[in-house]
Amino acid sequence: MSSLVMRRSFGLRFVAIAFAVVASIGLGLAQGDKAAPKAAGNKYIGADKCKSCHSSETSGNQHGKWLATAHAKAFEKLGTDEAKKLGKEKGVDDPQKADACVKCHVTAFGVAATELKAKPEQLKNVQCEACHGPGENHMKARFAAAAAAGDNPDTSKRQVVPEGEIKVEVEPKDCKVCHNDQSPSFKPFCFHERLEKIQHYDPRSGNKVESPLTACPCDDKCECKKGACAKLPQKQ
Repeated sequence: MSSLVMRRSFGLRFVAIAFAVVASIGLGLAQGDKAAPKAAGNKYIGADKCKSCHSSETSGNQHGKWLATAHAKAFEKLGTDEAKKLGKEKGVDDPQKADACVKCHVTAFGVAATELKAKPEQLKNVQCEACHGPGENHMKARFAAAAAAGDNPDTSKRQVVPEGEIKVEVEPKDCKVCHNDQSPSFKPFCFHERLEKIQHYDPRSGNKVESPLTACPCDDKCECKKGACAKLPQKQ
């Protein structure tokens, strides 16, 4: 039996489905052979666990901001008439049962059971860890730091997250794993403009949640040169 539990966990009532045929047609926002981000000895915990620390206004309410994005409804999107129409054009009757679609509408698709702390059904939609990688080590480290701080922790300052504990900054290549021309609904977009719409900084870091672009930071191959950033001063 395969250890890739995400391959058998999502779909109607989370029933095991054989996807060998539909997986080859490339309906979904395809990841190719690349699985979700991994870290040795780390596990995926699910957004509900992230919520325990990332839902206060003091820290920026990252969980609340995520809930307001399309990422938080990605799996449900596969059940819409629009998705089913696109599916039929590719020979897929139910996108919510097709690996080729599901793999970019859930978190930790293709990850072994030993690397999951959360149950598969708790990893539906494109959650925090789809971009930031598995969060168990980060959660443990932050809880340990809070315990060490005692009864009067200084919550006015953002804790510095050591490199390797979790992926803090998301890069264009992270988005392109799924947002690419293998998706039937893909439209080129400016990474930097789109990031502004979903950014969720901790205000204590000094970064601002609202920080409009003042210059295009992209290279000449970026699609945004034809769109959103075209009117902005170009980087030198």
